[in-house]
Amino acid sequence: RQARAIGEAGGSVNAPLLDRVLAICIAGDRGDAAGVDAAWDAIVRSHPDLLRLPLRHVLTAWVETEAGRLDGARRALAALDPADLDELPRDQEWLATLAELVMAASAVGDEALLAAAYRELLPHAGLGCFEGQAAVDHGVVDRFLALAGGYVADLPTLERHVAAALAGGAASGALGAAHTVADCARAFAAAGERARAAELAADAVRRYEALGLDRRAADVRRLLDGSAAATGSPATPAVRDSGSLVRDGDTWVFAYGGSSVRVRHAKGIADLAVLLANAGREVHVRTLGGVDHLPAVGAHPVLDEAAVDAYRTRLRDLEAELDEADRHADVARAARLAAERDALVAELARGLGIGGRRRRAAGDPDERLRKAVSARIKASIDRLEGLHPDLGRHLRHAVRTGYWCCYAPERPVAWHVERDRSG
Repeated sequence: RQARAIGEAGGSVNAPLLDRVLAICIAGDRGDAAGVDAAWDAIVRSHPDLLRLPLRHVLTAWVETEAGRLDGARRALAALDPADLDELPRDQEWLATLAELVMAASAVGDEALLAAAYRELLPHAGLGCFEGQAAVDHGVVDRFLALAGGYVADLPTLERHVAAALAGGAASGALGAAHTVADCARAFAAAGERARAAELAADAVRRYEALGLDRRAADVRRLLDGSAAATGSPATPAVRDSGSLVRDGDTWVFAYGGSSVRVRHAKGIADLAVLLANAGREVHVRTLGGVDHLPAVGAHPVLDEAAVDAYRTRLRDLEAELDEADRHADVARAARLAAERDALVAELARGLGIGGRRRRAAGDPDERLRKAVSARIKASIDRLEGLHPDLGRHLRHAVRTGYWCCYAPERPVAWHVERDRSG
């Protein structure tokens, strides 16, 4: 209520949205799923632009996680491909959006998305991570590098992320520090460092109990009980070190984890056969599409260098003008400037790829192949998950798509692959 009153008094056009984001976080801390839903519903009604894909999937997964509905979070994340992170708006909310993705993906153990988010966040280590203009202080980026790193980083790197997260989180207030300590405990648990996880978990429980946050304390206490539910992920399955995929006429037979399944031929299954046969090696979409020698035509940037520089210069000017409008409580002017800023940010997001690289034009044949191959691999994995859940989950976590595709499981699996004729 205090935050809402301050925002209204200052004439901030963003205050209602940020107030509702804060309400989601508060309700989540208290274990109030109805409060989470009410705040999210209000955001959706007032800001339908947030329903654009793929941002909608990230935000929905985070909201479902805050409400304690991990099945809902899994469904939302299942609609995301790691390559979709390239499409997230690179605006002032970008780091917070990636943080929310890491929170949701770590809660359900989605290693493919965690690896992609980790790569995006890594250059920003040491920076603060805020919702809007400090509506919610998530601590430092290192907190989320640690949380994702528990799944995808080696132990020395994880230890560095944890140390930086704890140091930065100490300046985020009692609640921010508690969240940071808890996530560092989860990171060590995911990495198999049970003793270190338990030490941090005990500290986090004490911090949460001192704040009266029983829901958060109960979540972390499960780490002390040695339960896999402490990270929100299912129990770790027994190690499976072999599998086979054999083509038999118009069908393929998968054998994995002590059971087998037969599926009809599809291009996505043939793609999986190539990736499984080349475990750990990246395969370009041209190879999967059977067009290795396709000329690189149409690969011109959507925005040229001069346009990008002009947009960035105007965005800096707009931020200064918005600050001035807020200081003078000039609501009408602030709204106009915010609309122009959002339009420029959207155009830059359309024209720039991961890390600020200029995106290829929509007519680029490699881009068409990326979308087609990613879609058909995802469709095949979804189909397999319905027939053989263990195999589907394994492939969903281990297969990465994009311009370069790869099968890279956390634990090596020896696959025997037979393709009796071209797919």
